[in-house]
Amino acid sequence: MVQELDKTTRRRVMIVTFCLWLITAVIGFWQIELVRDLMLRLLVRFTPAGLPNYEAFRQTQVEGGLSALLVIVTAVIWIVVIIGSAEYHRTRLGQPGSWQLFAAIIGVEIAIFALPLFI
Repeated sequence: MVQELDKTTRRRVMIVTFCLWLITAVIGFWQIELVRDLMLRLLVRFTPAGLPNYEAFRQTQVEGGLSALLVIVTAVIWIVVIIGSAEYHRTRLGQPGSWQLFAAIIGVEIAIFALPLFI
């Protein structure tokens, strides 16, 4: 059962939802670089003795092409998530599913921030 919100409550919920959505969108775009560096570090770490360290790898031609590919792929994924979540929040404003989606996205963003600590 979903109850309708009155006009002032709906406006407040809309403002909070928009602010949370905007914050998660900006943090996600910022994390594209973090994911790119993380993936390149993983590649260097598991490469069999081909590259001595991460800084040497960053100066190779492979890093440039791979870096661009990683940025494009992660940006496309993030844009799909942003558009999809905006539509989901627009149609389900103030419902528990909307807040659960925010919780899931923020949880993934926190995990992305914490992941480099373990690698």
